[in-house]
Parts: sequence; structure tokens; C-alpha cells
Amino acid sequence: MICATTAIAGCMTHDPGEPNVARSIVPSALETPTFNHAEAEKFAVRIPDLIPQSGAIDPPAQTSPAPNSLRVLRVDRKAVAGGAVLVDCAPAKEPSSKNSSITISAGDVNAVELSAPHEARALPARLETRFWRVLTPDKDWENLFQPPPQFQSTGIPYYAPNPLAERISESREYAAAPSWSGDAAPGTVIWFGGIGPSWKLEIDCQVAFMRDGFAFIGSLESVLTGYARLRVKLEDLPDDPKERLSLMFASTWEGIRQRLTMVSVYPNATAAGTSLGKSISKSVTACATGAEPILAWLERDQPALKTKPLIVVGCSGGVPAAMAFASRHVDRLAGLIIIGGFEDFEQLFKRTDLNGGEPTVAWRTDTPLPEQQRDFTESFRANCTVDPGTLARSIPTDRVLMIQGRFDTLVPADLSDRLWESLGRPERWKFFGGHRLLFWRLSAYSDDLANWAENQAQAQYKVR
Repeated sequence: MICATTAIAGCMTHDPGEPNVARSIVPSALETPTFNHAEAEKFAVRIPDLIPQSGAIDPPAQTSPAPNSLRVLRVDRKAVAGGAVLVDCAPAKEPSSKNSSITISAGDVNAVELSAPHEARALPARLETRFWRVLTPDKDWENLFQPPPQFQSTGIPYYAPNPLAERISESREYAAAPSWSGDAAPGTVIWFGGIGPSWKLEIDCQVAFMRDGFAFIGSLESVLTGYARLRVKLEDLPDDPKERLSLMFASTWEGIRQRLTMVSVYPNATAAGTSLGKSISKSVTACATGAEPILAWLERDQPALKTKPLIVVGCSGGVPAAMAFASRHVDRLAGLIIIGGFEDFEQLFKRTDLNGGEPTVAWRTDTPLPEQQRDFTESFRANCTVDPGTLARSIPTDRVLMIQGRFDTLVPADLSDRLWESLGRPERWKFFGGHRLLFWRLSAYSDDLANWAENQAQAQYKVR
């Protein structure tokens, strides 16, 4: 029994699992992104220190303050690693932005609100954490430096958003901290956080890993945040561009009024399933592979990390990206910690309590419902390559720890049980509560998680 030291209803029971030793492991089938070091070097050289968020990149703006009316991104630092460009930047008018460097010391994180009250314990050394955005130099990257369109209204000039600033703002952000213990580091932790602000509830555990000497990489917010309260409408789309645009605006306004993250309109169930499957796969894969250049940067700074194992952590909506990353690095994977995980995206979107009991799909009325449901399911599954149940086939059972809530309704508990089965029944800790309480109390188990990771890393290091 692993229980919190504080007096709160809710303990963690330990299930050693029933590892299926005969379970076969298949190589990851995820597409590998194109990382080009030579192109990344050219890309990085052209990125100025100040980038206007609208209009063209004006050379004088690189050395002179921007006008009050012009918002500018300030590039604090850039680097090339793993065939990608890493950029640490913040709006020029916000020098204390979260995006700038922070330091972790004495168990606290400056300028970041912590989750629940906890006892601050000192780190052996002061660590500087960078917040990197990853830019992959695709074949059209030079177009990002072209002047955007300019237009006038009532004699006043207006500028379209700057393409480079847009690309940077839309890219994923990762925290990266070296190990304080240098060559003695047990390994590197790659953390994929949950939806929305749940990273605030995860940060105590992250500090515990760093306190034990792990280097750290973190994608703090899940790419699935935008799908958390999803609504799909199936109806004919107007042929007239103006009418179609009007429909899109109406759907957006409907989403705002109902506090939804997305309202998408499709002509039929097949189109909806295909689009959503591809969109989710693209987002999750990009998040998972985006951590690889960060890992290359850390290992260049601390070469000893190259031979050390990896610990991958996925929290709730971050589980698919964590499993995608782990499936691509099985040769170095010492441990995969899944907290509040699931399999079957389609069932999750239909049944999560975030829906408030409302249906996620408004079906057409001129087509039989069973036919539409079948078409949606078949097209979604054919195009979604990152479902955890599929990724589980590439991950060894003995390297997995699952943590789940017994009474979870945000991520239905039976979907967690299905993932446990797909992974070959690995070790599992079951929390006597639901999803939200599990994460609220996660800090109470930070040392247990860090100890499990360190034991796994040591065992894997000996094997290597």
C-alpha cells in the first residue's frame, strides 16, 4: 500500500501487475519528421532579435525599440540542435513573461504559481530552465521572411500578421533543464502534461525528479486541450464562399457562447472522422517528435546524458504524446509512467464528463444513424495513428507504470483498464478517487514516482 502521509481520504493501492512475457513488441509505425541540420543553421541565422507580430521584418527594428502600437517578439536566445531551430522568446513589452528563463531553487519555481501546499526542500544546485519553441525547417521555410500583405482602410495602413511571428507563436513550447549532478545524472525525464492548467498540479513531481538528479524536458500543456470540449456538426456546406464563411463564424460564436473548445462542421460522418483522425495524429506526433531536438540540445550541453536512460511521463491528455515518444525510443526507454491514461479516442470524446452529458456529434437527419456512426468510427480509426491502444504494441510491459483513479469519469476508468490490458498488464497504482482528485493529490506521491523512476533507470543502465 502506498498512501499519502497527510490525513486525506484517498490512498493508492499497489498492483504489481501480471506482465505478459510472451507479448510481442512491434516497431513504431509513426512517421519520422524531416530534421535538416544544414537548413536549420541557415534558418537560425536569419531570425532577428526582434520580430514584429504584424507587417514585414524591418532591419532597423532589430536594434531600435518598437513603437508602442507595434507588438514585437523579443528573441532572448536561439540554438540549432537535432536538425531544428530552438527559439526562446517573449513579447518585448513583457520582460517577466513565463516564456523567459526561470530558475528552480529550494523546491520552488520563481514566477510560477504552485499547485497545493507542500514542504519546500532544497535542490543541491540552482538550475536554469529554458522555454524553447521548436521550428522545423520545412522546404518552404524561406517564405516566412517574405513581407506579408498590406492594406488600407480609411487612409490608415494595416499589416497582415508576420509569417515568422505566427510560426513561432503556433509552435510547441518545451521547458528544458540540465541535470544538477552532471555526469552522475540517472537519466533524462521527458514529461508530457495534461490539458489546460493541470501542469500546476504536476510541477511538484517534476521538481522531485530534478531534485533526484534527472535532466528534464517538459511539454507542459497537452495538444488535446483544443479537443477537450469538442462538438461536431454534420450538415451541408454552402457552395457560396460568403455563406460558408458566415457559417464558420456562426459556429465559432456558438462555441464561445457554450464555452466549447471547438465546433467543427462537416458534410458527412466520413469527412468528420477522417479530418479529426488526421488532425489529432498530426498534433500528437508533432508534440512527441518536437521533444527530440530539445533532447539533442540537452545532450550536447551534458554529453554524459547520451548514454543514460530515458524516463517518459504522460499525464491525462499528454499520454498519447508520451507513448508516441516512448515508442520511438524503446532502445533507451527505462520507464514509462502513465497517469490518468486511456485508449480509444472516440469513446473518450463521447463519454468524458467534460461534455456535461451533452452529445458531441449533431448527426444528419437524412441518413440512418447507425450508418453514420459506423462511417465515423471506421474513418476515424483508419486515420488516427496515435491511439494509445495502438501505440501500446511498441512498448515493453516491464517498463511501464500506470496510475489511475478507481472512480474516474473524466477519463472513464474502463478505458484505463483497456489500456492496461493492451500494455500487457504492467505494474499499476490505483487511486481511491477520481481524475481531478488524483491530480490534486499527485504531489503527495512525488517522491514515490521519482524513486520508481530512479530504480528503473538504474536497472536499465546496468542492462546496457
